[in-house]
Amino acid sequence: GAHSDWERTAAALKRSLLRHLGELRNIPTDELRRRRWEKYMAMGEWRTSR
Repeated sequence: GAHSDWERTAAALKRSLLRHLGELRNIPTDELRRRRWEKYMAMGEWRTSR
């Protein structure tokens, strides 16, 4: 498992991070913000404190 083969785990993590960061670089910043806002707004009710 991951705890006994740290080199393979690190290599898999690196591949995954590079792939996902590459995908995110292709999305405009405003779009990323909009998606993040929608994600958190869909999580439930919230109120502003005084």
